[in-house]
Amino acid sequence: MAHKNSAPDRKIKILRIVSNLGIGGIQRQMLLQVDYIQRHHPEVQLDVCAFYRGGRLEKAFKEKTKVLVVNAPHKYSLKALLSLSRLFQNYDLIHIHKMEDIIPICSLAAAICGKKTVLHFHFTYGWPNRKKRLMERLCCARAEKAAAVSHTVLTHISRKLFPYPHRFKCVYNGVKIREIKKEKSAIHRIGVISRLERFKNIDAFIEAVNRLREKRKDIKGLIAGAGSTEEELKRLSKDGIAFLGEKEKIDEILKKLDVGVLPSRKEGFSNTILEYMASQTPAVISNIPQNREAIPDGNTGYPVRIEELTEAISQAVERPASARKKALNAKRRACRFSIEKAVKGIYGRWIG
Repeated sequence: MAHKNSAPDRKIKILRIVSNLGIGGIQRQMLLQVDYIQRHHPEVQLDVCAFYRGGRLEKAFKEKTKVLVVNAPHKYSLKALLSLSRLFQNYDLIHIHKMEDIIPICSLAAAICGKKTVLHFHFTYGWPNRKKRLMERLCCARAEKAAAVSHTVLTHISRKLFPYPHRFKCVYNGVKIREIKKEKSAIHRIGVISRLERFKNIDAFIEAVNRLREKRKDIKGLIAGAGSTEEELKRLSKDGIAFLGEKEKIDEILKKLDVGVLPSRKEGFSNTILEYMASQTPAVISNIPQNREAIPDGNTGYPVRIEELTEAISQAVERPASARKKALNAKRRACRFSIEKAVKGIYGRWIG
């Protein structure tokens, strides 16, 4: 069903705007949702806009939809504002992700050309000063909707931008449920899929694998991702841990994993955990509120304190029947986090 302000004889045009099209949770989620809309909602044209050209996933986006780039040397300049206003003229709805502080300038450009906005919050953010926090409050006041990726993020953002709590809604990330044929191996492959940043706590994963390999050599650690701590993490790693780099096709990693790990100290709502669940990979995760919204207890995985990480991985390896049962329960639970629900949660008033 078309929005009441949209003409019935043409497509509803939505522009989704991010800072960049590199490999990250936000971009992976966008790819899944673009694909879903193209398959199931031909009445909608969903295009993507980035502030910077390039990025590992730009080609993947171009294969599915139209990709626009803001033609401005600085994203807070008058030239950027004018470029955005010209781009926005042709769209019914502007969907702005909170990345690199782009919400204020994009919201202002949308206001100039009278376009409605949806704001998307992915993390429990802080603001460097009161001025920037006030600017985002004003953006929320004008927005048609503000989506938070988990109840933890929703509570945080609603409190910080308190004057407009009715504009916020929890819209979980979605995952595509599919069968992934696991590669058989005599080696137990323990892996983590993550950006290599300090808050992801990958050093705890490396320490756990190093300890386990002191007792048994049939364990191998796999790390898929890139980031600012990569060289430091490589120095911490002993034999038996492989760095795979960034991977566009996540299934190539999932089919190798016997146990998936995510030891992060903070998250918004992890796409990696959803992928472990959907691929029936036993998941050992840090016991933080955001992660428990996906895997709430020991029936669906291993939510543990960081100091229990080594023991939890060991249990998953040594008790495979129990691990498989938890993974099967997690896969069933993953159906709650469908791409369809994610798309309708964001664009429910705009698409049928």
